[in-house]
Amino acid sequence: VLESSDAGRSFSVIGNPLPSEVTFGATIDLAASDPSRVYVSGSAKLGDAGVDGVVLRSSDRGATWATTPLHLGTDVPYIAAIDRADADVVWVRVDADVTDSLWRSHDGAASFEKVFDSTGDLLGFAISADGTKLAIGGPTDGVLVASLDGGAPTGAPAKKSALGARCLAFHGA
Repeated sequence: VLESSDAGRSFSVIGNPLPSEVTFGATIDLAASDPSRVYVSGSAKLGDAGVDGVVLRSSDRGATWATTPLHLGTDVPYIAAIDRADADVVWVRVDADVTDSLWRSHDGAASFEKVFDSTGDLLGFAISADGTKLAIGGPTDGVLVASLDGGAPTGAPAKKSALGARCLAFHGA
């Protein structure tokens, strides 16, 4: 893992390399509420089980890594967001062949629960600045919104628009 302190003009290594079983790193993200917390998503060769989608967590800027397999086969997870106030709440979008899904961890990526199955690609994701709303969507699902309480959905996402979404953002208060 590399970091830059000069707007990308130079980079330095932080921590240790990812575990050797990691075969593909898809996304990396830092927790705003805990500068030592780093998450990486991707794929790993886990024993004789073959390749599986994984999320790795470091609580010490990459000095050590904990790996959580998602038991998805070759489907690849991508970090969608880390809760701004709680470094243990992580949202992961899983890219599958036909339909994508959204997963959430409340325990620092030690475990995940599936929150939503799309009917196609899940390309849009946003959390409101105050952390009370989640928007998701894609070309076939349109735009769906759910309320959040403490980083957890309070119900199923409700369809707000049939317009195919590729990127989502909340604007204003």
